[in-house]
Amino acid sequence: MAEIFLIRPKTLSNQSISMTETKALSTNVAGYTFNLTDTKKNVSVPPTSEPRDQVAFYAYMSTNEPANLPRHHTLIFDTVKTNMGLGYHKGDGIFIVPTAGLYVFSWTVTVEINGWASVEIVVNAEVQGAAFAEDFNNWDSGTGMIVVNVDAGDHVFLRMQENGRAVIHSNVRGRTSFSGWKLQ
Repeated sequence: MAEIFLIRPKTLSNQSISMTETKALSTNVAGYTFNLTDTKKNVSVPPTSEPRDQVAFYAYMSTNEPANLPRHHTLIFDTVKTNMGLGYHKGDGIFIVPTAGLYVFSWTVTVEINGWASVEIVVNAEVQGAAFAEDFNNWDSGTGMIVVNVDAGDHVFLRMQENGRAVIHSNVRGRTSFSGWKLQ
């Protein structure tokens, strides 16, 4: 004897979908009669999207930046690995804050031999911090981190603090990257 299951929605919430599974008592399909016992079972389906207040992103440059970038050149991180809240925009390198709160932003800049770069983080039009990398005999990386209160719609991005020298490096050996997440 074959079993036939009829499934109908019971409730919908932010956290999960609850379904009730009920076996048909009797049915006729293509001339065959199926007699089944009535049973019920709750099935929980995990949520399909993140809660709206979770925000985090991580992006890096897929290739090196050209040598000698000018002052205030905005850095663009075109490979996006995480973008919860959809605030980071890889086309222009700007993170637009989706929900107000306390955020952490971190960035790393890597330079090749005989290179240096000073990179600053800007929230709207105000510089909030900077990181520097310089080396004349080897490769070097500099990392910066800030904790800042921001409002929905604020723009956060990285730019050259002054004219750089040589290439900003980014490949599988070391990535120039930008990340951020909401603390509360």
